[in-house]
Amino acid sequence: MTFRPSKVIMPRSFEEAYLRLESLGESAVIIAGGTMLFRLRGTGLLDYVEALVDLSRLGLSYVREGEGLHIGSYTTLADVYMWLSSRPKVAGALGALVDAIMSMPGWQIRNMATVGGSVSIGMPQSDIATSLLALGARVVLSGPSGDRRMDLRDYMAKPLSPARAVNEFVRELEIGTLQGGSAHEKFVVSDIDHPIASASAHLVLGDDGSIRSARLALGGGLRKHVVIDSPRELVGRTPEPGVLEEVYSMARDSVDPLEDHVASAEYRRHLIGTMAKRSVIRAYSRARGVAL
Repeated sequence: MTFRPSKVIMPRSFEEAYLRLESLGESAVIIAGGTMLFRLRGTGLLDYVEALVDLSRLGLSYVREGEGLHIGSYTTLADVYMWLSSRPKVAGALGALVDAIMSMPGWQIRNMATVGGSVSIGMPQSDIATSLLALGARVVLSGPSGDRRMDLRDYMAKPLSPARAVNEFVRELEIGTLQGGSAHEKFVVSDIDHPIASASAHLVLGDDGSIRSARLALGGGLRKHVVIDSPRELVGRTPEPGVLEEVYSMARDSVDPLEDHVASAEYRRHLIGTMAKRSVIRAYSRARGVAL
């Protein structure tokens, strides 16, 4: 078999989308910007697909602030960047997402790739997904019974198999907190390659400048994303050299890296630790109001 879908369906309402997805079942995939679909089409992983479902007519492209941030699933990375870059008060807290977007290879990709598509692939190589995991994002799934919310790490538990029913789709992503600072770091061989290692950090500081809360997300060439909530290596401390070495060790010992012609597993462990340190340093600076 080869990836050769026979039809493209564009529902005009949520109700039509539910019905179409239900009738098509496992033979359909939801397409957004299509950038990852293009990458995967020759791998054999999508040879079962008979229909592409395009939800671009459902008004799912928006960014709204109110009790956190709400991003429609069909919002392009370029639109998210433009919204954030015009709001410096929240740009530091969401710096990891800005970093991840700007690390993508060119505006052609940023103008096509969407937030919902980036997380629905569920692969640790996704910089957007890694940054959103560090920010504690949730997905809002819409279906015939209404909306339900799910932690992003649960939605992305299996690569290429998001945790949704066949008649559901991601309506939006929610980021609950706009406090503190965050950053994303990655290491790549070239701009068009997936990252060998990546890390995002989100930190909120106390009045004394120590870290009150922290979350790290590790990605890149791993078998799955790793999210570390409130690591003891960071909470109640500041990122001094000794603390950063502990962060390095914690990160490298937390991952299950791939080994291939690009990099050995041990080298990926080293890079994961290094990216974790760098993301913590930049996130801390942003949390203190220093733009980096």
